[in-house]
Amino acid sequence: MQQMDYLWKLQKMENIIQEEKRMLKSITKGEEIGEKIKQHKEFKNIYEVRKKKNEEKKKELTKFEDTYNEMSYKKDEIKNKLYDGKIIDLKQLDSLLKEQEKLEDTISSIDSKMLEIMEVVEAIDEELKATEIQERRMGSIIKKMLLDRKIQIHNIEEKITEQMKEKEEVLKNINEKYMEIYMDIKRKKNNPIARIESDICTGCHMDLPIMVLSKLKSQEIVICSNCGRIVYSISEG
Repeated sequence: MQQMDYLWKLQKMENIIQEEKRMLKSITKGEEIGEKIKQHKEFKNIYEVRKKKNEEKKKELTKFEDTYNEMSYKKDEIKNKLYDGKIIDLKQLDSLLKEQEKLEDTISSIDSKMLEIMEVVEAIDEELKATEIQERRMGSIIKKMLLDRKIQIHNIEEKITEQMKEKEEVLKNINEKYMEIYMDIKRKKNNPIARIESDICTGCHMDLPIMVLSKLKSQEIVICSNCGRIVYSISEG
């Protein structure tokens, strides 16, 4: 393998390492996971708000049930008085009948209110179940995403390590002169080497002069007169 082949391989390795590091940074940052965690917290908050509202409604229902039972007990007492044969005058009878009617109206009102609250509680219970399912599902997704990220990070780090080792081996085969020119151009351009395709420099997409093309057969580095990159013909390898 000639010096230009080693330089070309070096550039490809450096690009791979750079891309892997970009991926590693993106994965480590975990924006997608962060968004999922945010949504998960929102679901938890919604669940807690609904749960609190449900508890309040159930307490309210319990109070109405206690009142309902109390009123029903009073109604039964009046009923017993009306039929125990101890009423001695019409005034007492009229008073009991009015009290009975009032209690029946109160009981009917409480009964309607209880039914209304029960419907609300039932609806909130359904919402709680749906929210809990969504919250658990999202929690599972987040766990999987975290596990996948851990595996991805591990794999990328291993790949970078392998590429770095290979890069060190390639560097051992490049002489100092070639490396200095390569690094000098790299300080100005991301990719210091450009392939030649159909006598065109792929770095600047300009036709290369015949004199430049003729130099490719030599062992020396050939520079594109337009973009200043090292030009490389794959046919050399």
